[in-house]
Amino acid sequence: YRPVVAIGGWQQFCLAMSRMSAFSIYPMLVVVFVSKMKALQTFFVKTPLSLYMGLLNEGHEYHAHAGVYIAFDVWVHTIFHI
Repeated sequence: YRPVVAIGGWQQFCLAMSRMSAFSIYPMLVVVFVSKMKALQTFFVKTPLSLYMGLLNEGHEYHAHAGVYIAFDVWVHTIFHI
């Protein structure tokens, strides 16, 4: 257990923003890796999951979008972490 060192409303807000931005990056990291895993995409196409994962055909667009989101999220995290 680690006690919270944020004192006051502004510090607690910055801490909350920093933590939210840190946790929101995880799904996009998964998108970055899955969008370039061709063997995994081929496996999904051969399963009923392809009905729900038809978006994998546009893997480069998702990869690029996830990269932009990660870059933005890193800046938000860094700003509120200071």
